[in-house]
Amino acid sequence: MMKKVLLLFVFALGFMPAMAQDSAKVFTARVYLDLVMQNHPQVRQSQIAVERGKAQLRKARGAFDPRLEGSWSEKVFDGTNYYDLQDYGLKIPTWFGVEGFVGYNRTSGTYFNPENRTPADGQWQAGLSVPLGQGLWVDQRRTILRQAQVMRDASYVEQEQLVNDLLLQAGRVYWNWQQQFREYAAYVEAEAIAEEVFEAVKMAYLYGDRAAIDTLEANIQRQNWMQLRIESYLKFQTAGFELETFLWDPEGRPLELSVNTQPDTSVGGAGLPFTQPSQPLTAALNNPAYRLIDYRRQQLKYEQRWQAERLKPDVRLKFYALNEPLNVQNLPFQGQRVGLDFKFPLFIRDARGSLRLVKLQQEALMLDQNQRELSLTNQLAALQLEYDQLLTLIATQFTQVDNLKAMLEAEKIRFQQGESSIFIINQREAQLVSGKLKFIQLQNRLQVNLLRQLHLTGALLQVPN
Repeated sequence: MMKKVLLLFVFALGFMPAMAQDSAKVFTARVYLDLVMQNHPQVRQSQIAVERGKAQLRKARGAFDPRLEGSWSEKVFDGTNYYDLQDYGLKIPTWFGVEGFVGYNRTSGTYFNPENRTPADGQWQAGLSVPLGQGLWVDQRRTILRQAQVMRDASYVEQEQLVNDLLLQAGRVYWNWQQQFREYAAYVEAEAIAEEVFEAVKMAYLYGDRAAIDTLEANIQRQNWMQLRIESYLKFQTAGFELETFLWDPEGRPLELSVNTQPDTSVGGAGLPFTQPSQPLTAALNNPAYRLIDYRRQQLKYEQRWQAERLKPDVRLKFYALNEPLNVQNLPFQGQRVGLDFKFPLFIRDARGSLRLVKLQQEALMLDQNQRELSLTNQLAALQLEYDQLLTLIATQFTQVDNLKAMLEAEKIRFQQGESSIFIINQREAQLVSGKLKFIQLQNRLQVNLLRQLHLTGALLQVPN
């Protein structure tokens, strides 16, 4: 609780001079990230991952579509009708590996294989093909469909990963933009102080209280701050251009920042909620990149089952009931056709090799997941440790900057009383500006730290408005 109070206190007293706040347009981090989420092309592209997963699932389901099949062949030569063969049917695959068939065939002519002979009106047939070995519990069609279902579910996590990474990159750019703006403001304030000192020294010189060399030294200091201010403004503008690469309108057109747009500097520009540094390290396992490994392992599990199934012999029992189209007196059927297909490679090296490859992939994936789990939890632990240290450093730096300001004011009074020199005043001002810049950088590090924690735990997409 004390850490939260200290953090809010430090941010509330952040050093940021009022630079035409009433006329400037403040662009908060929350509004910025919302725009990125809504309109950035990469967010729209991430939706392709979901559509791709759905398309792959639809493709896998196509293996279970009923199939119309048919063939017709006729041979006539020298006035003789050698044969007229017609064979049409509908095959219906099922989830359990059984394949149904209903069809019609008709054979006529002078020369054809006697086993193809049919009644004059043709012949209906309907039956089943049932696997007795390989394919009884699992087959390739069911495996591909299950894998496609896993890929469909994984595509949503893949979309989260793409957007999560995008928001981390966009957030870093915003905090850099804000830091450059605050540093620019610090140099503006330093130049104003140097201008004030220069005017005071020049006035003292005109009245004979100061030597001419003092006005030269004060002017050099003023020029130094002016150069640093110009360089800082260039960095701020460059950071703004980088920020614009993340801004798009709903129609997909790039947006530009207006001239008077500036980042939010109130409460450190905190557009994100403060995370709890004491959250369990297992929260890092919510990272989308880590969760995708579980889906990959599930796919390999289905593949392993299928490759193990291939070690069995391929045996299929076929039974077809036969009947004439108009012979209703012989229902349910007039005859039958029964068959048994058998295939089995003697060394089954293809199946054994494929199964071994799947097991090796599973082993490699498990090792990768263990390594990534350790890496993510260690990263989160390091971020939490840095978070605690940054709170202390910010509070200390705040006090130090406050003391440096007091020292500068005291040195100005001594200078007016003739007990100090312009050199010491310039030195005190340089120390104050250096302290302010360090304070700003520490605050920026804290914001990036919070951003990285949200990204690492996969919570960046769940930040409330």
